[in-house]
Formats: sequence, structure tokens, C-alpha cells
Amino acid sequence: MWKTAILVLVVLLLFTALFYSSPSLNNDEDFVQCLVDSGLVIYVSDTCPACTDLVNELGGYDTVEGLLVNCNEQPERCENEKQTDFVPEIQYRGEIYEGGRSMNDLADLTGCEN
Repeated sequence: MWKTAILVLVVLLLFTALFYSSPSLNNDEDFVQCLVDSGLVIYVSDTCPACTDLVNELGGYDTVEGLLVNCNEQPERCENEKQTDFVPEIQYRGEIYEGGRSMNDLADLTGCEN
């Protein structure tokens, strides 16, 4: 009887640990949507390693639609909106942030939960 109870407890603990430790695409999508809703815009380039790292950290190109402006694909928009000659350029509430940022940095900046 005790062996069965201990086995059930161990299985429940393992299930709980796996459930809470596995990343969820939905969480990435919710975070990105919050960034979009906050007004954050990130200008990137296909040839920028920091841009690629940032996109991957945010969940990939499919997840970041609406948040990123790819300057290779939308050069006119970048020419009209970017404030610097560097990518990634992050614009938020009239402020300019150059270079890569971590998800924690973006969460702190916008108040979005990562």
C-alpha cells in the first residue's frame, strides 16, 4: 500500500516538474503580442547576427510578425522610421534602444510578462 502511494506521489511530482519546466509556444506568442500591443517596434536586417539571435529568442519569424520590421524587405519604411544606422533598433515610446536585448530587458522595458 505504501509503495503504491509513494509511486503515485513520485509520478505526480515528475509530471508537475515537466509541465512547469517545458517552454510553451503560446507563452512566446502571448509575450510577443504584449510587446506589439505596448507599441514596441524592432527594426532588423537579414545579415545581422544580433537580429537573428533576437528573433530566435522571441520564438522565430512566425511568432514575431507585427513586432519586427525587416529592413531588407521594407527598406522605405526603415528609411522613414529608423532613427539610427544600426540594427537591431528598438523603438518604444519615443525612445531608441540600439543593439540586442534579452527577453528580460524587453519585459522590464514594457511591463510584459515573459
